[in-house]
Amino acid sequence: MIDMAADPNILAFRPPMPLSASRLFVVAYHEAGHAVAASKLGWTIEHLTTIPGCDDRGAFDGQVHLAKSAHQIENRDFRIAFARQRMTEDLIISMAGAAAQRKVAPRSKVPASARGDEETIRNLLALTATSFKSEIAMRRFCAIEARELISRNWAAVEAVAAVAIKERWLSGQRIGDLIGQVDAAQADANHRYLEEHGLPDAAQVMAVCEQGRRRAKGVSRRQIADAALIAVLDHLAFGRVLDRETITDLVEFHAGWKGRDSLLAVEKLGAMTDQHRAAYRHTVKP
Repeated sequence: MIDMAADPNILAFRPPMPLSASRLFVVAYHEAGHAVAASKLGWTIEHLTTIPGCDDRGAFDGQVHLAKSAHQIENRDFRIAFARQRMTEDLIISMAGAAAQRKVAPRSKVPASARGDEETIRNLLALTATSFKSEIAMRRFCAIEARELISRNWAAVEAVAAVAIKERWLSGQRIGDLIGQVDAAQADANHRYLEEHGLPDAAQVMAVCEQGRRRAKGVSRRQIADAALIAVLDHLAFGRVLDRETITDLVEFHAGWKGRDSLLAVEKLGAMTDQHRAAYRHTVKP
């Protein structure tokens, strides 16, 4: 849960309540996700806590307190653009807590105390989006940005979470120092790698990027089903062979033709086939 410039004395409203080790672990990573995302986006962090408490929004297991922006922009157009940018960043920061939690513990439930994050997200989407469709697109965009930001800075999230579990309260300066140490270690490792291996070949880098783009596009179940349907229609109309190899080849062809990863399409077809076979065995008795 994030809070903009909340009073640190707010914790006195309710005495600290003990958290189980597993609960503290999840809360620490959740709050570390907020903190790292805010730091990387240039926001000022006042402090992070994993000490339970209560404020005007209800009970919480942990919080990250962010300072309010002190920027004063005279130009109206620039002021509006800056406000929209800040709201977009606020959306990403609000979603980063759940992104970090799901990465470290995929089966864990987002704490009920994190409902404040969802309330913030809904309010910001109402302010930034001009329609329901654009609200959905904005939510998806910010969720992807949050997940990618957390993935790229996972070592920093782990460092902040580990200290948050032990110390339970971290100042903004302490968080900045932890993230700085991780960044320095990563920069040093990158420097040593470049000294040992040199710069990568440009063609190789472009090939890896292109492969990443193709895999990022993904392949939906509907696209695979459409390719399988074409194979069935060809069989009915022209008597062409209908077997797994034929369908696999057609799925692979259609994925490559539409600029998607053909290998990923074949893998997903196999997974769908196995899932359907397993479901059939459970529903049909011998």
